[in-house]
Amino acid sequence: MILPPGLLRFLSPVRFVCLASLLLSLIAIWGTVTVPRDATLYFDTAQVFLDQGLYSALQLFDWPWFSVLLAATHWLTGLSLEQSGYFWCALFMAGTCMLLVDCCQRWVPGSGYLACLVALAVPGFNQYRGDILREFGFWFFCVLALWLAGRWRKRGSWGGACLIQLAVFMAAAFRLEAVFLLIALTVWALTERSWLRVLKLNLLTGIVALLALLSVPELSLGRLSYYQQLLNPMQLLESFDQLAATLAGGMRFKYSRDDAGSILFLGMVGKLLLDSLVGLGPLSLPILLSRGRAWREIIVGAARHFSLAWIGYFIILIMFFLHSQFMIARYESLLAVLAVPAAVMALHEFLDRCPRMGRVLLAVIVLVILDNVISLGAKKTQLVEAGHWMARNVAPAETVYYDDVRISYYAGRGARRQTQPREVAMNPENVGRFSYFFIEADPESPWLQQWLQRNDKRVLASFANSKGDAVLVLGD
Repeated sequence: MILPPGLLRFLSPVRFVCLASLLLSLIAIWGTVTVPRDATLYFDTAQVFLDQGLYSALQLFDWPWFSVLLAATHWLTGLSLEQSGYFWCALFMAGTCMLLVDCCQRWVPGSGYLACLVALAVPGFNQYRGDILREFGFWFFCVLALWLAGRWRKRGSWGGACLIQLAVFMAAAFRLEAVFLLIALTVWALTERSWLRVLKLNLLTGIVALLALLSVPELSLGRLSYYQQLLNPMQLLESFDQLAATLAGGMRFKYSRDDAGSILFLGMVGKLLLDSLVGLGPLSLPILLSRGRAWREIIVGAARHFSLAWIGYFIILIMFFLHSQFMIARYESLLAVLAVPAAVMALHEFLDRCPRMGRVLLAVIVLVILDNVISLGAKKTQLVEAGHWMARNVAPAETVYYDDVRISYYAGRGARRQTQPREVAMNPENVGRFSYFFIEADPESPWLQQWLQRNDKRVLASFANSKGDAVLVLGD
């Protein structure tokens, strides 16, 4: 069946991906039972902002601007904080996909709907559609800055440069590390051999930085101090040496211990590269099989600023890994976002070279799109039920320990993190400080039975999901 020309004009790739993205987000949200842990912090901070103002919100969370957005939306529209979170995250995701598709169809003629499939399929960021995370705004404004930069390349106006920097500032309001884009775009301008463009891309930033320094007493320095440590070469080197020494201590042979630093560095780089491919899912195949022409287009062609941004963020992740000594997939998600133009270029070439395998790959991509938003696993209903039990049976004045902050959130008590781990809270010295313990455990486990007998406690209630994961309420 051939669609009417008017409908085809209306359903341009950019409009199509917008509608498809909103639909996929709706499906993902519809199947969600509990919000992520981080979302509870955003909601709690937003409520504190509404009740007590910005200063109190900064005491709870030192970078609360996403929470301020949720609070303002709640105040203006009457939507709950949770509904406001889903609303903005769905819009930001749709906007990110639209910008990516618009870039790709300009760089690879005829790839519009193919770019839609890629933008909707990449697991590295599409798997979070049912979540409420500040990463959604971070992705959108980072891509917006790069989209604006691609258009600014032709004219190089002062106004266009200011818009790019404003987009970076907005991205930094969600995650401060977005300022790396200013460096990546400066390097990009240098590759264009234009010092005037470098000045244009940094003038507004310099003015804002100067004003910020003059108003230091009014700023929250907690997050800024953290990033200052992250960028301190001496601290990074010290952290690397400590990690290398720990690795060397577990090696049997001296020549292996001497190479511990090289092994550690190559291991970190290799791990991030592997995670980047995993984040692309089946789309990593055409990238790995891409020929020289596609790679030249990706690295030094129209998408050069995307490539430089990808490299810049990769370096940021290495520095974070060295400083904090851990990594999670959500932090790596921007690499997947920035790799979309590369994936589209490589897939377009792959379909031309291997049409039969390409059709199979397209079918797999469609399945990945559905897999990103449809979860057949057990829901965490036990957290919601435990929270409701707490609301009904535990007086607000009584002290409670909980493993998962969402239990407190669903009890209507906010989302304050516990200040100590379970092992410390349940040891003989501290057990008397709490009237109730809400823990995730097997009720038949020997350690729990011994603890109950030793502390004269019992299981007051138990809540389990369809998989058998349980939250137990322990008390007198």
